[in-house]
Amino acid sequence: MAQVIRFFPQQALVGSPSGSGTATFYSEIFEVAGYEKLQLQACLMTMSRSGGTPVAQVTADLETTSDSRFASGTWLDTSGTALTLSTLPQASGGVFSGLLQYVRAKVTVSEDTSCMLMVEGVAKEVT
Repeated sequence: MAQVIRFFPQQALVGSPSGSGTATFYSEIFEVAGYEKLQLQACLMTMSRSGGTPVAQVTADLETTSDSRFASGTWLDTSGTALTLSTLPQASGGVFSGLLQYVRAKVTVSEDTSCMLMVEGVAKEVT
């Protein structure tokens, strides 16, 4: 059996204002106990740049923890390559493993960039 997880629902707006540096956004936290892998897909629908930003870039990654208090220092990277989006329209996907009990998506947006995106995943059971 599989579980569909909508980390950032369709048309989530994220952005980094001018002069503020790179911005990081975190999704809700989802329980994935009993799942071995998660196939993640990110779709970039719109993107705008301001100021002197030469290249706009958005990355989507997964973090995992077994700490039910969700303390900041307990979040770990999963085994998988972060998805990088820089052109329109663009979709990117990858498989992540090394999941603990909870996962969250982490979206990073380059400075002076705003975008509309969707990030979802399908968690797959251990077989």
